[in-house]
Formats: sequence, C-alpha cells, structure tokens
Amino acid sequence: MTAALSALAGCKCSEASKEKEQMSITPAYVQLAHDRFGDNAKLVENPTGEFVLIVSESERDQMNPHPKVTFFVYSKDQSEVTYESEVAGSVTWLDEYHLEVVVIPGIVRADSEPGGVTYRVDARSGSRVEIKAPSRRQ
Repeated sequence: MTAALSALAGCKCSEASKEKEQMSITPAYVQLAHDRFGDNAKLVENPTGEFVLIVSESERDQMNPHPKVTFFVYSKDQSEVTYESEVAGSVTWLDEYHLEVVVIPGIVRADSEPGGVTYRVDARSGSRVEIKAPSRRQ
C-alpha cells in the first residue's frame, strides 16, 4: 500500500512539473518582442487573437514632442512578422485585421497641407493604403 501511495504521489509531481514546464514556454512573438525592444515592448492582440501588434515608443520630452514609434505585426498562425515600420506618430488596431498608422509631420511649411498622413495597414497581407483626409484649406 505504501508503494501504491508513493507511486501515486510520483504521478502527481510529474504532472505538476509538466504543467509548470508548459507555462514557462514563452511564445515566439513574446521572445521576439523582448529581443527587439526589451522591457519597452507593448503587445496588443487584434480582436480575433490571430495577430499581435508589438510596439516600442521612444521617450517623449520637450525636444521630442512626437516620439518615434517602432512596431511590427506578428501572425500567430504563420509564426512570422507580416509588417513592420517606424514612424513619428501612433499606431492602433482599427478593426479585426487593419492597423491605423498616423504620421505626425516634422517641420510644416506654409505651402503644405496641415496635419500628417494617416494610412491603413492590412495585417494579413502587409499592404498599406493612405487614408485621404478632407482638406482643411479654404
């Protein structure tokens, strides 16, 4: 009977260690985010959970009011980066499969349109389409 109890206890310990091992396995995109951006990485899944937006933003200060944002999109299904870029601006999920990237202009000239450029990125294909904002000039 003692042998049976110790064998049973051994099974439970073995199962517990297997669970602990499975929990300690880091997904590839988490490791990639850490390798590229260190502790400054911010991970945001799309609504379906198929893609992850990984972002790193430089420090904002008086000399740099529009920080550089470096980002990439990782496909969990394909286990690869589908799009990456660096902008002075912002990036967010627009819907299930599209990102909205807003680029804030640096020096604005008198003869240029006000505001920056906004474009939409398809996380599945990596295609980029500029979103035309209505002109504010009169």
